[in-house]
Parts: sequence; C-alpha cells; structure tokens
Amino acid sequence: MYGWRARIGRLAPSAATTAENEWAKASPDGVITVCSRYYIERVTPDNLERMMGEVDRASREVASAKVNVIAQCGTPGIFIRGFGYDLEVIDRIQQLTGIQATTMATSSVTALKQFGGHKIAVGTAYTDDLNEMLKSFLEAHGFDVRAVVGLGLVPNVEIGNQPPEVAYDLGKRVFAQAPDAESLFISCGGLRTFEVIDALEEDLGVPVTSSSQATWWNSLRMCGVNTPIHGFGSLLTM
Repeated sequence: MYGWRARIGRLAPSAATTAENEWAKASPDGVITVCSRYYIERVTPDNLERMMGEVDRASREVASAKVNVIAQCGTPGIFIRGFGYDLEVIDRIQQLTGIQATTMATSSVTALKQFGGHKIAVGTAYTDDLNEMLKSFLEAHGFDVRAVVGLGLVPNVEIGNQPPEVAYDLGKRVFAQAPDAESLFISCGGLRTFEVIDALEEDLGVPVTSSSQATWWNSLRMCGVNTPIHGFGSLLTM
C-alpha cells in the first residue's frame, strides 16, 4: 500500500509544476502526496481570491484519500487577507474534513520561528503590491523584514519554468541588501528551491527556507514523521 506511513494532502494552484516534484524527491519511505488543484493562471489579488474560493472542494477531494494532513498551498492566497486568515482557513478545512490542516503561509512562519532570530530577508516571485502584503503579514508575526526583492512574475506557470539558479540568485541578491538578516525566506512554492537551499546556506552562513520546503517539513512533522532528510536544507534535518 502506498502511503503506509503517511499521506499528505496537497491543495495546489492549478498551474503549479514544481512542489509536487520537490516533495517526491525529499519523501521518506512510506510517505506519499495526494493532490487536488484549484484554478489560477495569474498571480494577482483578484485571481488569488477566486482560487481560495475552491478550498472547500479541493479539501474534500484529498480527504477522500484518507490523508493524515491537508496542506493549503499557494502562499499569497493567505497573506493577501492579512494576519489571522491562515487560522480561519485551517479551521475551515478541519471542520469540513475532520483532518488536521496547515497552510503554506503558516508553515513558513513556523519554519522561520524554528530558526530563531527575528531579522529576515525575503525573496519572492511576486509583484511589488503582493510583496508589501507579505511584508505586513510577516511583521504581524513578529519578524523584522530587512529587505524584500521580487521577480515580478504574474503568469503562474512562468514561475515553475524558472531554473533553480534563479532562486539562488534571488536569495543572494536580497541578502546583499540585508547582510544583518538572521535567516532567508524565499516565498512562492512555484520556485525551484530544493536544489539550491543547501548552497545558499553554505554561501550566506544563515538558515534558509522556502514556501515549499517549509510546508513539506511542517506536514511531515504533523504526521509524526521525523526522519532527517539531507540535501535540501537544514530545516528538513530538524
């Protein structure tokens, strides 16, 4: 039986092509991901609002596979509504399905707190308006956001088309603007980050997480899977 150890339900933006493959690479024996998708082509506030309107349907779909946790993915789907909206979505999913849940935004905050320190640098795939919303969301959680740099990508599929060195260069670029940052966060589960997190940690000398990595780590721990996973950043060994 596939998923004899844990089944993680993933609610994914429809044009996402990255995180499922990253999670598969970093999956311990006996762990699988069960996916449902909600429609979005352009990463803009109005499209994100429509995407979040499909959370109930997508949650029911993965719940039918008897998953152990449901992870709402698409970080900006949460932070566009501000502080506390992630808890509303988590409660809605749990009330609907009876299954524990998290969000990509929640998991990212949890991971950054795991590192300790509060001064962070943030690289994103997003436009400036979304970056400002993310900054406010993180600051409401007690972080001192020292710099934010975005790629300005709007077509969702184009985010996944970026090679991993784009995420690496983005991390280096934003950290150069905030050399006193205590950790680096790369926001957007669509960016290919798993291949470069180790290199960024080595080159910058600080812990690094991404939306995709943080959500995978948090989902595994919520399922009681504590196997250290090497090669994809220090977080997955914690």
